[in-house]
Amino acid sequence: MYETHAPYSILKVEHRARVRYISTLQRNDLVISLSRYATISVLREVKELLEREKGSKDWSSFLLELYREAKANKARMAFEKLKQLLTEEDLDRIARSSREFREGFKLR
Repeated sequence: MYETHAPYSILKVEHRARVRYISTLQRNDLVISLSRYATISVLREVKELLEREKGSKDWSSFLLELYREAKANKARMAFEKLKQLLTEEDLDRIARSSREFREGFKLR
């Protein structure tokens, strides 16, 4: 169990004209680096809604899943919009042009 006055340090690291602060908690042989983590400020209501939705998942995997789902949904919607705009003949020409390009493309 950690005491409330457990020692910790904030290290100042200068790297290529950028200054980063790395927080570490040190206790016996335990060192926890917080430099890979960030805080995102959101409205309390938004956080509560997201916490209910994420369940037992950790924040990183939950947010990555949300991002991937949103990106896939955007791509799906763009594809559907293209399908509405293009005729069957347009799609055939695009496929033929793509095939001809791949066949004619050679690496040097």
